[in-house]
Amino acid sequence: MGENQKYFFEFDEYRLDPIEQRLTRAGKVVPLKPKAFETLSLLVENAGHLLAKDRLMEMLWADAFVEEGNLADNISKIRQALGDSRKTPKFIETVSGRGYRFVARVERVEAGDVQVPPGAPGSSTAVETEERPVSPEESPGHISADGIRAGVNAAQPIATPMPDTAPRPWRGRSLIVALTVLGALGLLFYIWYSGPPQPSGTPAGAQSIAVLPFKPLVAANRDEALELGMSDTLISGLSRLRQIVVRPISSVRRYSDLEQDARAAGRELAVESVLDGNIQRTDDRIRISARLVRVEDGTTLWAETFDERFTDIFSVQDSIAQKIVAALALQLSGEERNQLTKKYTANTEAYHLYLKGRFFWNKLTPDGLQKSLDFYKQAIETDPDYALAYAGLADSYNLLGSYGFWPLKDSHPKARAAAEKALAYDDALAEAHTSLAAVLDDYYWDWTAAEKHFKRAIELNPNYLVARYWYSEHLSRMGQHDEAVDEARRAQSLDPLSSNADAHVGLALYRARHFDEAAAELQKALEFNPNALDAHLFLGFVYVQQGKKQEGIAELQAVAKLSDQNPSMRALLGYAYASAGNTNAARAILREFDSQTNKQPVSQVETAMIYIALGENDRAFEWLDKAFEQRAWQLRFLKVEPIFDPLRGDPRFADLMRRVGLVP
Repeated sequence: MGENQKYFFEFDEYRLDPIEQRLTRAGKVVPLKPKAFETLSLLVENAGHLLAKDRLMEMLWADAFVEEGNLADNISKIRQALGDSRKTPKFIETVSGRGYRFVARVERVEAGDVQVPPGAPGSSTAVETEERPVSPEESPGHISADGIRAGVNAAQPIATPMPDTAPRPWRGRSLIVALTVLGALGLLFYIWYSGPPQPSGTPAGAQSIAVLPFKPLVAANRDEALELGMSDTLISGLSRLRQIVVRPISSVRRYSDLEQDARAAGRELAVESVLDGNIQRTDDRIRISARLVRVEDGTTLWAETFDERFTDIFSVQDSIAQKIVAALALQLSGEERNQLTKKYTANTEAYHLYLKGRFFWNKLTPDGLQKSLDFYKQAIETDPDYALAYAGLADSYNLLGSYGFWPLKDSHPKARAAAEKALAYDDALAEAHTSLAAVLDDYYWDWTAAEKHFKRAIELNPNYLVARYWYSEHLSRMGQHDEAVDEARRAQSLDPLSSNADAHVGLALYRARHFDEAAAELQKALEFNPNALDAHLFLGFVYVQQGKKQEGIAELQAVAKLSDQNPSMRALLGYAYASAGNTNAARAILREFDSQTNKQPVSQVETAMIYIALGENDRAFEWLDKAFEQRAWQLRFLKVEPIFDPLRGDPRFADLMRRVGLVP
């Protein structure tokens, strides 16, 4: 028999036992999955010190290839277990863009000598059950380059760092237990880390790739629309192949820094290979260099430099795409080869104008959307048969109306005409099918036709993220909640580092009334991006439905601030105030609307929501009738939105559902 010193960590009402891998509160066990427990142990052992994200991932998954989302998910689960808040943390503080810090006061409590049988932690025959041995550089007692060391918060430091022979929470207590646990962990690892559903139509074992934004050869002469557009064009072509999973432009656009390391980006994006390149246009010449890198070991699979006339940019793109396919040893059918190098215009000027439109559309601001509209129109004037530019035009009109910048009666008929024109030129264009489906959903309430176009878009391009997002919302409002969640998770698998992807999963779960699960996804989204407006918005709704009124108010206050006090967002804050019984604050917001009706339009549906929460159903129906006259897109959620629950027993609500076409 050996001997070891048993100890615990105590904070607030909690006790963490690193030997038994148990967290208790007032003597009752608080359930945590093993990896979440390990994460909490590392944070507690290093209380008061910042643990960088990459360092935490290295310590937790030293021999596994996982994405940053796994860490954010663990942090979210720990916060749920501890009843902690990301915004006002009592235990775990998020240091935006860097990592996490345990901020509660921690005490290490020695529990006296305990007998340790052979094979248990601390003995010479201890058997590792989950991880490789931790090196001295990784041990909690080591001061590393980024400041990680063992200890508690500064008010109560541990005088002696734990030696390398200290018990580790991941080691078993005996050989038999260790072998049993090892088998179980193998099964659990498969279940937990096999990831969310793969996009439909993607075969098992498909390779994954990211195309990073091309960077300028000369920093002073940047053309960001061309740099991002080059990547976006290659992503679009590769996305049509079912043998690979391609990260969307929304995932990779953050890696446009001139000093960005390609392998580091690939690890974060959880892909097997990365295309990294440079591009520079000078007058009528263009110089492009590109290389395909294997993320695992940094091997260059292919590299080439092109120095051509700008009018030859299409042939360069074809060559790069074909070299990627060859380097990855993909076997393509004749149809897939045609799709890979398919061109939507032969006019380089029209193409460059389209790229500028796409660049400004992605900004999702009133000014950006208007500029995108102008560039798409110029592209169409240059090439009147440019189907992709018509699809872009449809999306710009769509968002200008849906975001409240244009009246829907002006924006959406134009959007429909543009989408139909795109399909007239190219019926196999996934973007155009998605654009038309969205318009049919939002304004024309033709649910059957919308579903047909969404399915066709995904059939044509399983990697097209926008189609996945919008189809998930369509399924949700039709009451097909399981299918909506599955579709949102498929989008999440395409874009694993996106707060937007997590927010869409959270929204689908919210409308399915799985409020606890929705809150976890939305909190994870805010770990990635504390300023994610959609995540704050949906989390505010979740908190109100959970009865956490003040937390709901706080989230919707953040939404109003992030949206620069947009009237519709102010109305949702008014709803939260009224739900919490703060009628004075809710009515003050209603008075604001009365004084600014002619300045900026206020959404009739959001105004109705305030009256619903105030219990003034007659006024609520007055505003919902106005919304119906304007064909407000928010009415498509009448069937499933929990905010409308207080009206469901009223015959007027059933009549409204019938008029919108949600019931026979």
